[in-house]
Amino acid sequence: MKIKTIIKITIFIVSILLLGSVYVRYGDRLDFGSEEVIEETSRAINTAEVSLGTIEKNIDGEGVIWPSTTEEIKSTLTYKVKDIFVQKGQLINTGDLLYTIDTEDLLVQLIAKNDELLAAIDVLEDAVDHVEYQFITIRALRNGTILESNVIEEEYIDIIKENNGSLLVFDTVYGELDIGDYLPNGKITDAQDYLVEGHFLEQGDSLFTVRITSSDFIKARDNVTKLNEEIDHLEWLINNYEVRAKKDCLVGDFHVSTGVLLNENTTVLTLNPIDEYRIDISVDEEDVANVFIGQSGNVTLSSGATYEAKVTMIDYIPYNETFTVTMALASSENLLPGLSGESIIILERHENILRVPLSAIKTDSEGEYVMVFTGTEGLSNYEIENLPTEKRYIERGLVNSLYAEIISGVELGEEVIIIHTITTYNESGGKSGLGLKGKF
Repeated sequence: MKIKTIIKITIFIVSILLLGSVYVRYGDRLDFGSEEVIEETSRAINTAEVSLGTIEKNIDGEGVIWPSTTEEIKSTLTYKVKDIFVQKGQLINTGDLLYTIDTEDLLVQLIAKNDELLAAIDVLEDAVDHVEYQFITIRALRNGTILESNVIEEEYIDIIKENNGSLLVFDTVYGELDIGDYLPNGKITDAQDYLVEGHFLEQGDSLFTVRITSSDFIKARDNVTKLNEEIDHLEWLINNYEVRAKKDCLVGDFHVSTGVLLNENTTVLTLNPIDEYRIDISVDEEDVANVFIGQSGNVTLSSGATYEAKVTMIDYIPYNETFTVTMALASSENLLPGLSGESIIILERHENILRVPLSAIKTDSEGEYVMVFTGTEGLSNYEIENLPTEKRYIERGLVNSLYAEIISGVELGEEVIIIHTITTYNESGGKSGLGLKGKF
């Protein structure tokens, strides 16, 4: 082994032995840079005036502002979507182009529908040549006074009821009776002049005659009417092939692709109108029993803007021991989907009542009390141990996290004592690094 290597090993061993002997002799006074933390407590006392004010008991929650409703844009006939001009999550304005319809396919359908119409007209003309009529005279079923009359000469009963909701209503000893509820569909003829409001009908009085046509004629007539309506709609779509937004909206999901033939009443896309907003919050199971539909509250955004709101829905299926409560905002001004909000549901509100800070109320075996300051000078002129005070037992009402309503025990303008315990932590210790402290 080389001499230099032996010397290095010897020096290392000697150093270790020296450090060990120092620790054995002075170990209790070695300082490794640690610091001792000293906890100190003190009391601060001030007063609060018994004042008039308002106390609200609330449920707080957080959520995301989102449009209240979803609308589906559906195909009104069989057609293909040619081009799509919006994407999911995009905010669009009234009149913005959503998608276009393939008019070439619509023209093919229009030609086919016109051929169907010509054939249907032939069937209708044949039915007219061979139509058979049946006439039924309608009479009053019971005595009664006419309350409402919508009987129209040469009009069909189903059309009258569709437009007016009733045909001929009169008051009987058994209650109101609409004669139209008991008649087959047909055209009204020979209606009597006295079918007016206020006229008294006797049982058996003639009212009008219903002309009932054969079912083949009715079927042929209705088919022609339907085909004409479909052709009108096809022509309208060909001239209005651009589908545009009817409201300011947030674009949702597209359910179709371009070039795919859609059946009638297929959902093309969903839109969320941004004229109404809601917020969903989670409410603990112990609080949800106090929430009801129509309950008032408010929602505050991070910008500080506050909006009035009302509870519109409560989902009673729990999730992680909480329930989802939906609140509708009263205004949509300056709102955008996705904004964060803090909501408050007002459970109870007492106005113009005596109140004190909740921290001023103490409890002993006899009940709740406050210490009323009775000094004639300022609080700073007294030692803490010699404060002039009077112990008053109180009856309290509504309480929230800050204030308590006082029903009895103190008077307006009196001052109550509030004691704050202040804890401080002071660090003391030696120098950083390894060192020795104390005397040797």
